[in-house]
Amino acid sequence: MSGIEVMMLTSEATVQDKGRQGYQRFGVSGGGAMDSYALVEGQALLGNSEDAAALELPAVGGTFRSVGSTTLALTGAEMDLFVNGVPRPMRTTMTLSDQDELRIGTARKGVYGYLHLSGGIASEVVLGSRSVHSPSGIGKIPKEGDLLAALSDWSSHREMTLPEPRYFSVREVRIMEGPQSHLFSASDRYKLVEAEFTVLPTRNRMGIRLECSNGKISAAAGLTLASDAVVAGDMQVAGDGVVAVLTADCQPTGGYPRIATVISADLHILAQMPTGAKFRMKSVDLPEAVAALAEFRSSVRALATAPVPRVRNLGEMKNLLEYSLVSGVVRGDETDED
Repeated sequence: MSGIEVMMLTSEATVQDKGRQGYQRFGVSGGGAMDSYALVEGQALLGNSEDAAALELPAVGGTFRSVGSTTLALTGAEMDLFVNGVPRPMRTTMTLSDQDELRIGTARKGVYGYLHLSGGIASEVVLGSRSVHSPSGIGKIPKEGDLLAALSDWSSHREMTLPEPRYFSVREVRIMEGPQSHLFSASDRYKLVEAEFTVLPTRNRMGIRLECSNGKISAAAGLTLASDAVVAGDMQVAGDGVVAVLTADCQPTGGYPRIATVISADLHILAQMPTGAKFRMKSVDLPEAVAALAEFRSSVRALATAPVPRVRNLGEMKNLLEYSLVSGVVRGDETDED
């Protein structure tokens, strides 16, 4: 069985797929990749199924050793990538030989990187998903010495690639009102679109806390509020007046009042904003949010046919004998007169 052995890896790295569907009403978080677009990028590059899981790397990469011949790709946040010390491009398929060393650096743009193996990562399926949910103990967190096995041994000398997506530079997130927005004052609701927000260091897969340039928001609305269902994207206001946007691993219910919700089409944009990033919010209505989600899903579906063959730089080809540079062999005297 081919795959990669973990040599060094942060404990925050987890295996993620598109998440668990339909179990939140039973108290089980949906989970799944923080950046669903980057997840599908890798699936498209390797021809994996939509259920294939990848290794999610939050801000920091790791070191791995190939076991057998392993085809893989790295998508998501821009991270330095090396094979046996030689730089390799992101969003490009590559096949490692047995014992090759793969090293992934820290994120230079964005937050979450995704390491994909051919066929996806072979791990336990729990409630229809391979996604690890650390707070509830679902799934196994990869550690040093573990083998992340590939579900397919497909390989090809033809490297396929995708361009870097544009959303890493986006600094606007669209929001819409929710069932508890009316509990907040008009001035606090106006702050959401008037103020500039900064991503705070207090963040994880459950939520991202934000600092508002126009001061804190009153949480008095939550003093007598009963807990009810929440979803990823909901913007809770805690007792300290700081806004927190719930993300993939959020709890199924919550008691803090929710002043608004980040629309589903923009959740991956916020997830990839690094700590300290400043951005603004734009209010949209339900039809606009639905249209944005339809457009996002269309762009995700288009990834299936988006990969193109990579044009090689001859300077990167250290051993020409490893490559097929001609499609056939001829005598060379075919046009000579007898």
